[in-house]
Amino acid sequence: MNRRDTLKAGAITVFGAAFPFSGVQAQNRFAKYAGKTVVFSVPAHPHYDAMMKILPQFTKETGIKVETDKLAMGRMKEKQLLEMSKPSGDFDLGCYVVMWKGEYVAKNLIQPLDPFLQNAALADPAYDIKDIVPILSLIHISEPTRPY
Repeated sequence: MNRRDTLKAGAITVFGAAFPFSGVQAQNRFAKYAGKTVVFSVPAHPHYDAMMKILPQFTKETGIKVETDKLAMGRMKEKQLLEMSKPSGDFDLGCYVVMWKGEYVAKNLIQPLDPFLQNAALADPAYDIKDIVPILSLIHISEPTRPY
């Protein structure tokens, strides 16, 4: 299993950490990813401290470990731009500030989440995809599969 496959599984579940997975359902769906690790670039901000508290439950339910790289906003953008411009950077996932989106899109650094959210092997079929604001549903992929 390569980093891209792990990213696909991790992306949908990390960004959708509130999806209503049952332990058994998640274990069956993500058994092939057990023991894999994804690296998530997040801002050093109290909102993400709350996310950090649920990551152990995510790992328990999926077997996917999440390492976080928490940086101040200005430093985070610099590091994200550097890592996302590489064919295979250090980050599998990243949060970005909406004001950076135009630059990230122009540089083809982020991709739509739709393929992941619509993949029944990854997403909870009971999840209402309309809960995600379409304009915000973009994700970084180290090796872009299509231009945005």
